[in-house]
Amino acid sequence: MADSNPKDFSDTLNKEGARMEVDARSQGDTPDALGFKTFLGGGAGADPPLVDITVDDAYRMDYPRRGKAVIINNRTFHPTTHMGERSGTDVDADNLYAQLGKLGFDVTRYDNLRAKEMLRVLQYAAREDHKDADCFVAAMLSHGEEGEIYGVDEAIPIDMLTSPFKGTNCLSLVGKPKIFIIQACRGTDLDHGVDKADSDEGAPVDEVDAVSVQRVPVEADFLMCYSVVKGIRTYDSFYM
Repeated sequence: MADSNPKDFSDTLNKEGARMEVDARSQGDTPDALGFKTFLGGGAGADPPLVDITVDDAYRMDYPRRGKAVIINNRTFHPTTHMGERSGTDVDADNLYAQLGKLGFDVTRYDNLRAKEMLRVLQYAAREDHKDADCFVAAMLSHGEEGEIYGVDEAIPIDMLTSPFKGTNCLSLVGKPKIFIIQACRGTDLDHGVDKADSDEGAPVDEVDAVSVQRVPVEADFLMCYSVVKGIRTYDSFYM
């Protein structure tokens, strides 16, 4: 498949989103036994309702640059951490580097950083001028616990690594997506999965009403992408 132009792809998404319409009055929403509204629709085989998305609801993605992307790939760890080598992580980092580049990002990759070095790299990235960029992406591949990720020498809170990009600290990214991809454990339990039979039944969808505000929260526009849910261990070269 030929590579598509990232800007053309974003423009297409915005135009398609602007054409989406839904008439909720005709869909027969009724409260369930707990008082929550449920969509009854037209029964089995009926098309699901479209979500009403306008251009005003979408991020602007037509700046001169796609933006900066930082990859931190930690494979080997100091013996004091009692963390083993993360075999397979280089494949994930290679794939991320290639795909982010195809999407138009200016990608920089760092391997085997100490915790303080991880923080310095992200602080430096946050101090750059992002006014002419669509967004920012950081991908961190390492060992981790709930709320923490490991440098090669010790763990560091994830909140500390994302803090430089808050609205009060990085004005040039205010109102723009700040995407953090975390490929790390969030605990010690294993997700053993579950068998699922083929089915056409749809899952319930929660409806969230957007509220217009005048002030942008300092932690707005953060998208945190974890490879596992809270409390679960991750698998190398499984998520990417």
